Amino acid sequence: MGAVGDQLKDNVSAKPLMIVIERVVRPIRASESRKLRMRRELFTHLQAAVEEERATGLDETAAIEKAILRLGNPIELARDLERTVPWPQRLLWASIPVRVLMKYWERRGSHWSFGGGAITLPHIVMLASLAGILTAAPIYTSAQLRQGLTCWKGERPAIAVFICMVIFFMALEIFAYSFRFVVMAADAHKTYPLSATLMRAAAVAAPQFFYVILATDAASNWLPTLGEVALNIAITGGLLVGTYLLARRVAALRRAYDEWLSIDLAE
Repeated sequence: MGAVGDQLKDNVSAKPLMIVIERVVRPIRASESRKLRMRRELFTHLQAAVEEERATGLDETAAIEKAILRLGNPIELARDLERTVPWPQRLLWASIPVRVLMKYWERRGSHWSFGGGAITLPHIVMLASLAGILTAAPIYTSAQLRQGLTCWKGERPAIAVFICMVIFFMALEIFAYSFRFVVMAADAHKTYPLSATLMRAAAVAAPQFFYVILATDAASNWLPTLGEVALNIAITGGLLVGTYLLARRVAALRRAYDEWLSIDLAE
């Protein structure tokens, strides 16, 4: 749970305040990180207003209503807050097809296997980038593979194209396993047991290791050297640990957004 979520557990006034704040902040044209800061500032302001009203003798329900009235017109407040956003950011997040597409993928991402809850597009891109690095970096360490494909460009271009296509589709499969691995690590609501984590890591490392050997042999008719194999194992292992830790960081970041983006404004 995030900071607001911790307060929500101990303070029943948090939920209605969060709904009001989300109605103000959600339409604003700004990055999610800036909007998160706005939400937290407004939440702190409203909490203080509620406490002031309760100090005058009002009960909690009446104090909340009075504090919300003090906040002002939500539409006007949203406009005032949006004016504080730098114009390049307002332009980037304007209601143009790019933004509509970004919002669509955010909604789709929330319904895919991202461990439940909401997820922002930057987080999706971050996870996909981690999976891409985990897929490509160890493969690229095979000098024999690179050399073989380079030679084929001039000598046997048709075979080179065919082998490249095979390598490409095999790499896509490894990317799928890598993406599942980082998505598991980025689960915002739970931590998987060590056995499940190791199984996902093995599903990434094993096919990648044999893929480099087979692709190198096919491309240059020569198996990778022992040094290349050791380098491949070392890079794969290091990247598995690094991407896992970074994905866990994404999980921690997601919790702060999740408690706001999952709010149903129809309530």
